[in-house]
Amino acid sequence: MPEELMQQALRSLSYGACVVSTARNDEEATLLSPWVTQVNLEPPTLAVSLPAGSTLVDFLRAGAPFAVRVLRAGQRTIAEQVLRSDQGIGEDHPRTHADKECAVSRGRACRLRVRALRLRGKPR
Repeated sequence: MPEELMQQALRSLSYGACVVSTARNDEEATLLSPWVTQVNLEPPTLAVSLPAGSTLVDFLRAGAPFAVRVLRAGQRTIAEQVLRSDQGIGEDHPRTHADKECAVSRGRACRLRVRALRLRGKPR
């Protein structure tokens, strides 16, 4: 990804809800994260709030890459799709998986595909 697009994507992270998703083998896990922020531009580093004990965190601990999709105001339906079941914010939801490419779209929506470097907290 060009550095300018990466910087634009990282700067947009603290401006709204994010869909975080990952896949391992044929299984997917997606949740709505209430908090994602940029930690550093070089190297590009994120901090993401994820619930301990979730399938998504288990996949990350196993080394699966994950995608972060920053939602803009007009993308409420995406958040609703993630929350459609009786599961709430921070709960795994298998129905929606973020795009795998890295891109920045108009309206500050963006998708980042990254790999977890360090996870804090106890595995379940």
